[in-house]
Amino acid sequence: EDAKEEAAQKWIGVLLMALATYLVISAYFEFKNGKGPDNAMPGVWISLVSLTVMAWLYRVKIACAAKLKSKALKADAFCTLSCMWLSGLLLAGSALLAGTHRLWFDALTTLAMAVLIAREGMEEYEDA
Repeated sequence: EDAKEEAAQKWIGVLLMALATYLVISAYFEFKNGKGPDNAMPGVWISLVSLTVMAWLYRVKIACAAKLKSKALKADAFCTLSCMWLSGLLLAGSALLAGTHRLWFDALTTLAMAVLIAREGMEEYEDA
């Protein structure tokens, strides 16, 4: 059972690092091509909904992980916490983009998200 938990935790870390890599590549092409979203308001609304749902989900997952003594579920809860941070970044980047119409805010926000995701992925992998 512990081996399965460890494997699940490692896979979570690997997948987070893969996502971070994708985001860096995406931001690179956004900077290079000078193209970003046409409208920032969907990002604002999505991030607000996400922040609300993820806060609730995080609390529930942490409580379940403690009761089950599951490291994998605890790691997953921290992924949810990371999603909250990402939603906060999305909200900030979308609001700045909507207010200034400077497309590089979106790419910069994407890079910041990549850093947070990669850090979390490395921590999860090393903890396993």
